[in-house]
Amino acid sequence: MADATSITTIEEIYQFTSISGSNDDALMQNFIDRKTELFEKYCGLDSFYINDYIEYYDGDGTEYMLVKNNPLNSIAEIASDSDWTWGTDTVIDSSDYRIVKNRYIAYKSRFNPGLQNIRITYNSGYSVIPLDLKEALIEEVIRLYARRKEVDVLIKTLSDGSVHYVPSGLMPATKQVLSKYMRMRAI
Repeated sequence: MADATSITTIEEIYQFTSISGSNDDALMQNFIDRKTELFEKYCGLDSFYINDYIEYYDGDGTEYMLVKNNPLNSIAEIASDSDWTWGTDTVIDSSDYRIVKNRYIAYKSRFNPGLQNIRITYNSGYSVIPLDLKEALIEEVIRLYARRKEVDVLIKTLSDGSVHYVPSGLMPATKQVLSKYMRMRAI
């Protein structure tokens, strides 16, 4: 059975390939789940799917705040409290900030400097996984499935016995797709 957070399904893998009705469903699901987790870690996200989050940040005196997960769909509340009591008087008026490009928060003023003094309650993620992300995962799973018996062997030459290996890690095309979904970080 598919994990609720998996980027694709066994059925979608089978539709994409000539594989049908396999005895390897459990193995294939394991590959899907492992690659989904790898994609999330690579992008620095908790999940690609819609979730609600409460996160605490250090105020840095700037007008911008990057949250961990994207796309940033909505903000329920931002509070600024150096005492961490989070009373209603610490809530920042929603007309004083906005979401920019579904990636970060812009604030009319500046976030007060402090240690873990900013609490952001927000919603992030996709209700439908983007097609390019899904296809990249399908291609990575198919690659893993095809090489499951001879891990990372690309070519075997029978006459001289030489073996060429696939570079480890994600394929360059996959990295290119994932670069669009990576967590923004301040530089």
